[in-house]
Amino acid sequence: MVAVTRWRYGWLPYLVAFAFGIFLPSLTGAMLVAFLLTFVPVFWLATYLTVHSYLRKLHQTGELWQWLITPLPSATIVNGWRYGGWWWQFRWLALFLWLFVGGWISGSFSRMPQVWLWLISTPFLVLVTVVTALIFALMVMGAVPVAIVDALREPQRAFSKQGQGWSRRKALGLAGLMSILVGISVGTCGLLWFMAPFVGLVMTSTSVDPAIRALENIRKAPMDRLP
Repeated sequence: MVAVTRWRYGWLPYLVAFAFGIFLPSLTGAMLVAFLLTFVPVFWLATYLTVHSYLRKLHQTGELWQWLITPLPSATIVNGWRYGGWWWQFRWLALFLWLFVGGWISGSFSRMPQVWLWLISTPFLVLVTVVTALIFALMVMGAVPVAIVDALREPQRAFSKQGQGWSRRKALGLAGLMSILVGISVGTCGLLWFMAPFVGLVMTSTSVDPAIRALENIRKAPMDRLP
């Protein structure tokens, strides 16, 4: 999946995001608000559909059959798909991160008389940025293993001609659930902020073993279980 979604000039999008943050700090602030409100459900939807589309492409090109007959353990195959999906997520999350870093640096230079305060606060702000990025990562990383286990549990639906519509309905349902969790967090002024990352972490940890077992079942009789 990493090779499929590789950007030719991988550094350029991050440079553009960083430049936007420096030269358009007001836009960065507006995007921050929109990011906090819509990022989690939208990214769940996009991630689920992307992972499912990748697995469908493996099936359509016959590469999935090659994975089934390889001597590699099922856990290794599933982990490869998971790490590829998470790397795809990380690259998009890093775009927003560089955008906000650029806006923060631009705002800092506009207050040069307080340079000493900026220098003192920098380590704390870096720590807050890293922790915030980890929290958002926990919120959305569950979409990857959930998409994998759904496709492997119901391969007749996932890889059929109607598979795209099936995956879209599943993705919308999960994105709606995350929207509710984010809404609860915002409605309680952040008091229940931990709900979305906790649910994402639970989905991640509880989807690994079922995905491996589902792949094992497919490998036992692929002609019967795959369309």
